[in-house]
Amino acid sequence: MAIAASADVMIGVYGNGLANALWLAPGATLIEIFPPGVHHYDHQILCEMLGARYFGLEGDLIHRDGSRFGPPYGHEPERVDVPVETVNLAAIEAILARSASPTT
Repeated sequence: MAIAASADVMIGVYGNGLANALWLAPGATLIEIFPPGVHHYDHQILCEMLGARYFGLEGDLIHRDGSRFGPPYGHEPERVDVPVETVNLAAIEAILARSASPTT
């Protein structure tokens, strides 16, 4: 808990492993990585309630806090256990650059 509470940035693959985001301080950033065709809002909503910044990375698509435009997807049986095989490093760099600035 103390590590999560003192983190400026938490990054991980979607799922219950990111439950420690509950301890993020206001202004901290969570980067959640999804496989293509999967996006859930659980940790995004949590970050909004905590005052933490949220970025969900799904391939080249970046979901931001407050950007829920439709139902979550990827709950179908064939999508539930899809592994994250690649991570868009340019998108991670862009997110981290945004996270460094409190106004973007």
